[in-house]
Amino acid sequence: MASATLEANMATDPRDEVARLHAAEREMTTRLIQLRAEIEAAKPAAAEATLRAQLAGTVSTTSSQAAKSLARLREEAERLDAAVDLCRERRAQAIPAVYRHEAAGLREQAATIRVEADERRTKSMALLQELQDLEGVRFNAPAAPPPMMRAGIESIYPLPKSQLQREEADKLAMQAAVIEGRPVARQGTVDAPDVDSLLAMLADPMVIAPRLDNVREWATRRSAAALEHSHGRRPIATLRLVWGSGVIDEAASRVALQPEAVDRSPGEGGLVFARARA
Repeated sequence: MASATLEANMATDPRDEVARLHAAEREMTTRLIQLRAEIEAAKPAAAEATLRAQLAGTVSTTSSQAAKSLARLREEAERLDAAVDLCRERRAQAIPAVYRHEAAGLREQAATIRVEADERRTKSMALLQELQDLEGVRFNAPAAPPPMMRAGIESIYPLPKSQLQREEADKLAMQAAVIEGRPVARQGTVDAPDVDSLLAMLADPMVIAPRLDNVREWATRRSAAALEHSHGRRPIATLRLVWGSGVIDEAASRVALQPEAVDRSPGEGGLVFARARA
């Protein structure tokens, strides 16, 4: 059923459907990040209300407004989380249709060129037949070596336009086969100077990159750890995100800090000492 719905949605250009799913994923992820912040902000009030109810002996019979609000936020976050995963799955299914669409366009071009080549060849052969009837001598187009053996000898072997057209059509057909067989991009590496730049570099709808909420969480967590390790003396230089199968590779991904600045000043006896700047 999902596959039939997907095909119905892609009745026009499948790239539009991929872009639509990608936009929906980003919008839902943004809302999910906001919801998680609201959930954290709502927890203290819900905890306080629950404690009061417990002390009053009414915890099993009543539920505070704060607790109900927190539950609603969690339910919405759970629905959005599942919807983001479903959206990513649908986008991964839609991407091959884009490749098939592009390949079909190239094959259509190739077919048109072959028809033109055949028509040109037919006209040429008719003219050669007329010349043969007129002169009483058989005329044939000179045989040319295959394309891979023609390097540097094009001027020696001038080729008929019909043959060049057929070779152009063959190239288009090969390009179509390559595009149609292209796998969905689910892995990659991106270097960025900050979180916002990193997220912007993951905006290609045709790539299944990690979820944006996971990327933001990873960048925040690893940046904080790196800054703590350097005691805040070295700012972040690069965030390197590596992923495979659409999931962050924690082992390969890293946060690089800028080299520690040093003062090189002469000491006693003309010796140069390197002092780290705070």
